Amino acid sequence: MKLSKVILILMAVFLINNISISNAQEKQKVDLEQKARGFVMQLSKGDYEGAWNKYNKTMAKVISAKTLQVSWEAMSNQLGKLKKISKFRIEKISTFDAAYVTCVFAGGKLDAQIIFNKRGEVVGFNFMPTGPSVGIF
Repeated sequence: MKLSKVILILMAVFLINNISISNAQEKQKVDLEQKARGFVMQLSKGDYEGAWNKYNKTMAKVISAKTLQVSWEAMSNQLGKLKKISKFRIEKISTFDAAYVTCVFAGGKLDAQIIFNKRGEVVGFNFMPTGPSVGIF
């Protein structure tokens, strides 16, 4: 009888721990999605300085708000105005989180890849062909 109680208690602790981990991962995913969407929206509204301020100190020395402006405007000139963000996914790349925001422009779609460090700061940004809609977290 005592052994079965111990087993039940251990199972309950295990279940609660897994729920806590799952909740923390979901919160982190939501936080990254908000940051990534916000980054893209700042670019689409011409707030290049605001987007640049999301970079960590090291990358902010290498990339400028003007570089972000040139990159965004090059895509806008080719594909037109951003109409909406249609999808979002996350992939783990080493110790970084890569957020993929599918941008629907007037003339086509591209994924904006925004790389975040552990502190949630941007350490990379580029455009790539749209990928799968199911992400890995």
